[in-house]
Amino acid sequence: MRGVPPPVDLVNRMFSLPQNNHPERMWVLAHLTDGIIFDLGCGSNRTVAYAIGVDVLPVTDITCSIDEMPMIGDGFADVLISRHSLEHLSDPKKALNEWKRILMPGGVIVIVLPDDEFIDTMHPVLSAGKHLQAFTRDSFRKVVEEVGGLEVLTLETVVPDWSFGGVLRKEL
Repeated sequence: MRGVPPPVDLVNRMFSLPQNNHPERMWVLAHLTDGIIFDLGCGSNRTVAYAIGVDVLPVTDITCSIDEMPMIGDGFADVLISRHSLEHLSDPKKALNEWKRILMPGGVIVIVLPDDEFIDTMHPVLSAGKHLQAFTRDSFRKVVEEVGGLEVLTLETVVPDWSFGGVLRKEL
């Protein structure tokens, strides 16, 4: 229900889990393929150590906004990871178009988003005022369809009542 804070016990549990075995990280790892991997919006917590980190914070390999990465060539990446980052951008279509640009044909985006179907992801307890978008599976699928050129391979619950994940493949 919009405006109602998420359950405190759920928030505390999700934010206190160690990153190395966090269920969202484990879900992403299960969907990774080999190749050149970029972890978008990862801050200092890359999902896998060998990924190239990209974030506006100067703690990654590339410091820039993840919706505009001109230093990365067209079709350069095999895999893009985005865990809880798309909701922080003002224009998710711009970001997905940029991600599609740097992704090679047949490459994949493995994404995890907070699930607004079950919790108010815009609530300050979760977003600290930094979430600019709220997504459900349906609204995310609609954005992906509007962008075009990306096939949704899966959209599924990652953590019940908290997040969902998707695997998108760039069309050949």
